[in-house]
Amino acid sequence: MLSKQNHAIVILTGVFFILSVLDAVSTLWGINLGLITEGNPVMQLLIGLGPSVFLTVKLAQPVLVGLFCWMIRFKRPWASVFILWFAIAVYSLVTLVHFYWVTPAVSMLGFID
Repeated sequence: MLSKQNHAIVILTGVFFILSVLDAVSTLWGINLGLITEGNPVMQLLIGLGPSVFLTVKLAQPVLVGLFCWMIRFKRPWASVFILWFAIAVYSLVTLVHFYWVTPAVSMLGFID
């Protein structure tokens, strides 16, 4: 049985992973439609290497952060949860902005009513 804090780390890592998937998909979608460009030069380089490289690195991030938080949970219990909440907040904002940019243009193209 997981303790309350361990359970929180697992759940928050899962939420972070889902947000990373949404961010990656909306980024590639917006780039393919010519609506956005990648603002992060490292991610832009990875996109140039191919979508699979970009997705691999993008989706490895929440897994690695989750593992890091799991490893520090006893020495810095507050930090492990804080790091994940911070990442979720940032990725939530980024994902909302991507969908704000992409959805109206897709709607105008007739994909969304």
